[in-house]
Formats: sequence, structure tokens, C-alpha cells
Amino acid sequence: MRILRLKAVIQKTGLARSTITRLIADQAFPPPLQLSRKSVGWVESDVNDWLLEKVSDRDNLDGKASLGEPDSSSHNQDITILRLNQVIRITSLARSTIYQLMSAGLFPKAVLLSERAVGWVESEVSLWLHSLGNDCLHHSRVLEHSMIEEG
Repeated sequence: MRILRLKAVIQKTGLARSTITRLIADQAFPPPLQLSRKSVGWVESDVNDWLLEKVSDRDNLDGKASLGEPDSSSHNQDITILRLNQVIRITSLARSTIYQLMSAGLFPKAVLLSERAVGWVESEVSLWLHSLGNDCLHHSRVLEHSMIEEG
């Protein structure tokens, strides 16, 4: 069992401290463990399970195959969420292009993290980037959509 401190939970989920606090108050996020009088932490597998549940909710809405229900085997599945600014930095795409490609089914779908926050699964964005180098047809379709947006 690995314990994550708040900074690591923020990095992993892409959520702000205030959003995590609000979700905990609403019982919509794993509660922290009291580690000492002044420190708390989260069980990493609980945070992973919560993220997998959010991805599963997205996939069930889209009719896509799910990553699987959170269970004891999901403790080994590490997941990290990227927020829009991180996706823009990694892909060098504009915000509008990301959403246009996502709508066209050419970019990974966002995951609803809270009522006001979305993010992208880091491994899905990485796979998408990797596919650009390996799949010229996919690459040309992405460029086509980018050119339509700019034109």
C-alpha cells in the first residue's frame, strides 16, 4: 500500500485542492487518512479506483469498452489525468482543435472529474501522440481537421 500526499493527489487527478476538498465533503472522493496530527494522505489504490470509475463512466456514456470496474486488480493500474493546459503543452494543439478533434472521434475523449472539471487520461493522450508517428492516414486526418479549423 502506497500513501499519496496532497501534492501527489493534485498531480495525479489534475484537480485543485479546493475541488478535492469539496468532493470529499460531498462524499464523492476517497477520504484521506490521518497520518499524524497535522498530516493526511490518500491510499493510492483508492485514488486510482476513483479515476478508473470516472473513466468507466465516460466510456459507458460513449458506448466504448471500459477499462474495467474498480476491483482488487485495479490496484496495479496506475492512471494520471492531464488538464487542458497540459494537453495543449504536450500536443501543441490549440484548445479549439483539441475539442474539434475530440468531437470528430480523432482525439481521446475527456473524462468528467467534477461538475466543473474535465481531464484526459495521460496514457490515452500518449498513445494518440504515438499513433501520429505510426499511422500516416490518421496523421493526415488530424491535419485535415486542423486546416479546416484554421481556414
